[in-house]
Amino acid sequence: MTTEIAVMNKLAVVLAADSAGTVTGWVNGKQETRYFKGENKIFHLSRRHPVGLMTYGNADLQRVPWELTVKDFRQHYGDTACDRLADYGEMLFNYVESNKDIFPSADREEYFKKKVKDVAIKAFVDAVQSAGFQSAQDDVSRAKAFECFIDQLRMMIDISVVPNTVTQGDIDAAIADHAPTLISEFNAEMSGFPWWGLANDLDQKVIEVTIKRLFKHYDEFLNATGIVIAGYGDKEYFPQLMQYRVYGFLREKFIWVCEDNKSISPTKPSEIVPFASTDMVETFTSGASPDVYGYIGTAFVESANEIAEAIRDSMGGGDIPGLADIVERHRKSFMASWFRKAIDVHYIPLTRVVGMLPVDEMAHLGETLINLESLKEKVTRPTESIGGPVDVAAITKSEGFVWIKRKHYFDLSLNPRYAARINARDQIGGGQ
Repeated sequence: MTTEIAVMNKLAVVLAADSAGTVTGWVNGKQETRYFKGENKIFHLSRRHPVGLMTYGNADLQRVPWELTVKDFRQHYGDTACDRLADYGEMLFNYVESNKDIFPSADREEYFKKKVKDVAIKAFVDAVQSAGFQSAQDDVSRAKAFECFIDQLRMMIDISVVPNTVTQGDIDAAIADHAPTLISEFNAEMSGFPWWGLANDLDQKVIEVTIKRLFKHYDEFLNATGIVIAGYGDKEYFPQLMQYRVYGFLREKFIWVCEDNKSISPTKPSEIVPFASTDMVETFTSGASPDVYGYIGTAFVESANEIAEAIRDSMGGGDIPGLADIVERHRKSFMASWFRKAIDVHYIPLTRVVGMLPVDEMAHLGETLINLESLKEKVTRPTESIGGPVDVAAITKSEGFVWIKRKHYFDLSLNPRYAARINARDQIGGGQ
């Protein structure tokens, strides 16, 4: 978990992020979680141009840190200008997909096969937990129950739509290239179950449906990273923000989708956009957190039913026709009215003020909201998934990407040669 924010107005976009990183692994059959407070989540995407990037969620892309990938991209394309901010995102993702040095084809294929086996094992576990398998009395019955489960799963997968990020050709090629090897490896893993193999071609069915499932429903099985790119294209004079969800590789195909975009304009003076853990930011901007909205809706229904029951009892009993529909209709009206009032009282005045803030005060606001989210987790949850130093950067059209606050894993005063290298790089259009 992490917490990040972008504060935007006509002058700049400010990016702020905590430094907590979470690593989860299995040790002696038990899941262990460790927290670190030094993760970098904000980066200058271009050496010469006003564009920054934030990451949240999964910090790695197929075991390669995003920090390494982003800095390598900047080294190769740091001087390249784009007319629109969205072009930088496409350029980054095209670079990742074509980079066989950081992501060799052999590693992509091994990762794909591991994912197929993971999804196949999940199907096996789901089948074993199903009612049909649990009620089976002997090995033949269990084999038939498992085959029935796989046949039903295959019917569901076959009628599901191929997402526009992949093609049917990708699925067919993966089955042709990997099914024989995966069938052999999966059979070896299942050899300890006496009922396995009693059904005809069950191993082939499992692998084929699993490959289809992985391509068609990759969002259920691939670890995603949130990528935020903010700043300006050459032909953009107000800050822009693009939000992506990156799922990684399925063989040679790099899977990513654009989730949202924000733009400042003369008629849209400001935006406050939180990412990952957002409770305190949403409380600050709207006056109540999302869970409070849910509690109020539930409380309204309970109170309305109690009032209706009291009225019914006072009138001598009897049912109230359509009571549930009446209560639901008024709940929606009540919640909409309350939400509009919260927007009028909290959000609109806040965005009006943010639209007039100078850059330094925008940076202070971003850092404060990150610290509020960190404090909330510290006092309400027994975890350390948010916290550590807060990094803050501002991006303007003229000054470009500027660090307001930044941590280092070393003391700058002890590394004059590093400072000299950076100064020399800055003089020729470098940056960090």
